[in-house]
Amino acid sequence: MGRAAVACWRRRHPDFPGSVAGTVVRPQFDRGAVVAWLLAHDKIEVPTGPTVALLVLAGSHGARHR
Repeated sequence: MGRAAVACWRRRHPDFPGSVAGTVVRPQFDRGAVVAWLLAHDKIEVPTGPTVALLVLAGSHGARHR
């Protein structure tokens, strides 16, 4: 999410989670609290389809496996 979207949600929704760190210009938020808020307000959805992940394992002697 962009900073403009977060600033808009903070102005329009009094229940948006407050900042936990950072500065007035660059506030930082608790990720879990923001995700819960976004889900509750239908701003995001939980993925239901298969997800793709890549795991790279570095073995002995620099061998790499995917």
